[in-house]
Amino acid sequence: MRARLPVILLFRLLASPILSPAQQYLFKNYTANDGLVANSVRTIIQDRKGFIWIGTREGISKYDGNLFTSFTTANGLSDNLVNDFFESENGTLYIATNDGTVVIADGNKLTPCIRAPGTIINRFFRTATGRVLVSTDHHGLAEFRNNQLHIIAQPFPYRVYGEIAGLNDSLMLV
Repeated sequence: MRARLPVILLFRLLASPILSPAQQYLFKNYTANDGLVANSVRTIIQDRKGFIWIGTREGISKYDGNLFTSFTTANGLSDNLVNDFFESENGTLYIATNDGTVVIADGNKLTPCIRAPGTIINRFFRTATGRVLVSTDHHGLAEFRNNQLHIIAQPFPYRVYGEIAGLNDSLMLV
């Protein structure tokens, strides 16, 4: 009996984490009632400073962990429909809106960077080599470099590409 007692105690000690209830995570759903600019979220990013930027059809919400700060056309955003965010290597946050403008966010100040009404950026994509490619409406694939948009020579120009993703050494456009 004495030999079995340590084995039983060891089993109970090792099995207790398995038999105990799992840790419960707290999920908080934020809505417009909490300060979010709109409930329909299109894109989201957390910048290197820790702020969470939420792009919607009705503007942007910047969340600092406690409060939301909203940006719309009423306070500097060129268009309320936000397509995507991109943070550069140096920490600059770029915002692609649906009117063909790319906006730079610096704290709580928004500054237009590119105005290209005929070319709407849908998604930013950083390649393994550091290039920033973008999928666009009506100009296919382009490269975002030095705060300028460069249309890439391609077999199917003037295409609409909504999404862009990498898989191994290939690029997928939808």
